[in-house]
Amino acid sequence: MIFRRVLDEISSNQGRRKEGKLNCIPWLDMPKFSTVIPGVQKEKYIEVSASPKVGKTKITDFMFVHQVMKFILSDKNTSNFKIKIPYFSLEVSKEQKIREVISYKLFEKGIELSPQNMLSLFNDYVLSDELKKNIESIEPYIEEFEKHVIYIDNIRNSYGIYKYVRDLCESLGKHYDKEGNIIELRSILNARENKDEKFLFKMDHFKYNDSEQYVEPITDHISLLNPQKDEGTVHNAINNFSNNHCLSMRDKYKCAVINIHQQVATQEELKYSNGKLLIDTLRPSVDGLADSKYTSKDVNILLSLFAPYRAKIPKYPIYDGYDINKLGDKYRELAIVLNRDGGSFINVDLLFNGATGHFKELPKPSEINYEALKF
Repeated sequence: MIFRRVLDEISSNQGRRKEGKLNCIPWLDMPKFSTVIPGVQKEKYIEVSASPKVGKTKITDFMFVHQVMKFILSDKNTSNFKIKIPYFSLEVSKEQKIREVISYKLFEKGIELSPQNMLSLFNDYVLSDELKKNIESIEPYIEEFEKHVIYIDNIRNSYGIYKYVRDLCESLGKHYDKEGNIIELRSILNARENKDEKFLFKMDHFKYNDSEQYVEPITDHISLLNPQKDEGTVHNAINNFSNNHCLSMRDKYKCAVINIHQQVATQEELKYSNGKLLIDTLRPSVDGLADSKYTSKDVNILLSLFAPYRAKIPKYPIYDGYDINKLGDKYRELAIVLNRDGGSFINVDLLFNGATGHFKELPKPSEINYEALKF
């Protein structure tokens, strides 16, 4: 009975909180934002959107990879959460993603080194032996990191991504029928091979063997999906991926699904009315989603990242806001554009280090000391 399963979950979550345990993976370094969205939750579908080169991949990695790993590997993880993050990198190689992780971790040790400079590419720059030793010292962390985060750069179609995630989930849990009996995976695989829809219909719900298990697939970014023959266009590929596969990963396999969705380039074009800049037209929006805006009908939450410095806005927000001339391109606004579980367009102001992918919440404009501001 569905009601009984829902009630059991409500009671279980209540009991866990009374015991001091958590029911989601929190963002330790985002206290303001966490008062609105508490953290990474099962059965949620989130899109992150921004204009090109604003940092949509960086904020996704910060929130849904680095912050998650920081909690999972900390002694604060008293709930004993476990995580698997299959990360489908459609834009850069898995080697580049690891270089970005190295850069991120080095910065935590007070060393700022971009992924580009690691490769000694410039004529006037060679990586020092000391920096190389610092990189080598991170190897134990990277080994632990790769037990949880799996970078995949050779699967680029919607069904291939879904199948990888489905197989991963099924290696970590089991399907049950309406009576609560386990359905053997071997029988399911045979039914899929033989296209036995009648048998597959018996699958009522899925549970992980460990109730603390999280699976968080990330795709960066969905406009780079390769259309399958039955899809034809990128528009159709995105719609099929979102409406069929992402919802299945969320609803059937209880995944926290994270997709990066670029805004159209024209979203950053300056628009005026009676000589006044229309700032609201510059912010990422549902209408600005590239190639398909229909994903907004499927997601639980749509997050956006905005860089007012790119639009030469001197103060943001316009009244009593930050001095963007002083913050430059280090300022970012993280906003909730759409939230089916709560309020929308709630924003948090962030300081951004583009070279290393670090973010941190800013104090209020009235409380900020620009001269003393450091990462």
